[in-house]
Amino acid sequence: MNGGGRVYRSCTKCGYEFYADADWKRICIACWRASKNGAASSGNERALVDHLRSENAALRAELGRAGMPNEMLDRMIRLCHPDRHGNSAASNEVTAWLLNLRRTKRGDANARQENG
Repeated sequence: MNGGGRVYRSCTKCGYEFYADADWKRICIACWRASKNGAASSGNERALVDHLRSENAALRAELGRAGMPNEMLDRMIRLCHPDRHGNSAASNEVTAWLLNLRRTKRGDANARQENG
């Protein structure tokens, strides 16, 4: 990355995953602020960050449960299949990814049905 792109990275201080918009960024904004403001102000910020992380995890889980309808996933697989795109590397990669997603999704659905 040449300073302009964003990359997903783990904070070297707390382990939180954050988007860094420059190569040199290694810590999340909360840890950076805590280092600038001293330990006295980091307690409230840390509590807020922990709350937001928890809320974020719950929302991600909710999105995962909602997911993509099976019919749409099957349609996407048919549309990008390598047989329709000259066996291109891109179509192979995307189809493999979608097939894995479908296996995972159906595995999750089967587990939910077995558990009641």
